[in-house]
This record gives sequence, C-alpha cells and structure tokens, in this order.
Amino acid sequence: MMKTIKTNLLLVLLLSLIACGNKEQQPNGVNAKPVGLLKGYIAPNFSTEDIDGNKIELYSLRGNVVLLDFWASWCPPCRQSIPELLKINNDYKSKNFKMIGISIDYSMEDLKKFLAEKSVNWTQIYDNSYDVNQHYNIDAIPHIYLLNKQGEIIYTGYPDPITLRKLIDEALQQS
Repeated sequence: MMKTIKTNLLLVLLLSLIACGNKEQQPNGVNAKPVGLLKGYIAPNFSTEDIDGNKIELYSLRGNVVLLDFWASWCPPCRQSIPELLKINNDYKSKNFKMIGISIDYSMEDLKKFLAEKSVNWTQIYDNSYDVNQHYNIDAIPHIYLLNKQGEIIYTGYPDPITLRKLIDEALQQS
C-alpha cells in the first residue's frame, strides 16, 4: 500500500514537472503564450550589450512596441531599407516605440562608420558571434520582427514600410 502511494506521488510530481517545464517564465510570472518565432508567439528574450556598452534585455522593453532589425551594412537590400527605417524611427520614437538593429557586420569599425555616414539613430547591437541571430533563426537579411507591447510577434519578414507603419499604429493604440 505504501509503495503504491509513493509511486502515485512520484508520478504526479513527474507529470507536474513535464507540464510546467516546457514554458519559459515570463517576467510577470504569466505563461499565457508560448515563446517562439511565429506570429502570435512571445519573442525569445536576449540579453547583450549595444555598441556603446549599454546592457540591452528584450524583456525590459515590455510596454513598448519593439522593432528588431536584423541586418548588415554590406547587404544591399539592408542598405536600401535604411531610409525608410530612419523615417519610421523618427516618426515613432517618442511614442513608446523602440527600434534595435542587430548587425552581423564584419567589424565594429565598419558598422560604426556606416551608422555615422547614414545618421542611423537607433540602438545597435554588433552580433558578430551570432548569439541573438541564433535565438531568432535568422538565415537571410534583412529580416524584421515587430513586437507589440506584451512582447508578442505581430510581424516577421522583409521590412515593408507600409505594413510596418500600419501594424505599429495598431500596436501603439492597444494597451
């Protein structure tokens, strides 16, 4: 009898661990949505430094609409998207909107030179070790992830300015 009780207790404990173990704990303690890379999922957290040495943690930006721009200065389509992204950042930066560039440039020097030449004014991460890129399975650039204020992915793909503006406007209106 005691063996059966211990076995059942162990089984309940094991099932509880399995049921809870697949969810990444959110900062607010809620596991309402899964973490993943598809639209509707919570974007994976990352913690790193920007090119100025400031700590960046994605989950700390909750409450803001966040645009993650995976790119490199040597990439022609990435370079072509910069003017529109500059306009988007300038239009929304005062409205609970944050933009983070995640660059895979060959060198920090090349990246900083390009940023200065083009007057790029949003936070940049130099990801030459591909740490953040691996979290997001980036296999082609440019690639955008747009997150709502809760950190949920509302867009993933090529930086289409018309679609991005529409989605940013909608996300900013939501609480």
